[in-house]
Amino acid sequence: GPFLELHYKPTRQNRSINGIYVEAKDITARTLADKALKEREADLRALIDNMSEVFWSMDREGRLITCNTAFVRFIRTFHNRDITPGMLVGDHFPEKDQPRFHAIAARVLGGEQVQWVEKYPSKEGPRYFEVTANPIRSGSAITGVSVLSREITRRLAREEEVVKLKDLAENSLR
Repeated sequence: GPFLELHYKPTRQNRSINGIYVEAKDITARTLADKALKEREADLRALIDNMSEVFWSMDREGRLITCNTAFVRFIRTFHNRDITPGMLVGDHFPEKDQPRFHAIAARVLGGEQVQWVEKYPSKEGPRYFEVTANPIRSGSAITGVSVLSREITRRLAREEEVVKLKDLAENSLR
């Protein structure tokens, strides 16, 4: 059925209320559009949260706009901190890494895509992440930075093993 927005006003005669004026506005289209938007936002949130890759975005001031659960786990695991939208992302990285963080952010906010490999120590040995940072564009304006990161530790170990096997094979042929 239709969704209605109702406004009530008393009507007066000789300073006494003698009735009620009711105004009804059909807001069905707006209500259904709001519902569809909320469903799309929920679908997008589910997509982002179910990614195995680390994803986050920040505005021009460096404040976290959105992130997935993999990013929250990453910050807890490697930086022993919690982070929520609105916080300054750079503050959650070690002080020694902050100048590089801000330099990369400046490049991306200048319109450049930046890719690099990041190494993090862990109990199991070093872990490597391939990171890509892209400008967030709204029309011709750059409004922030989006970052996607995936762990490549296993891939690098396999590549290293291939090189070792290749060297071993070449040496055995000599």
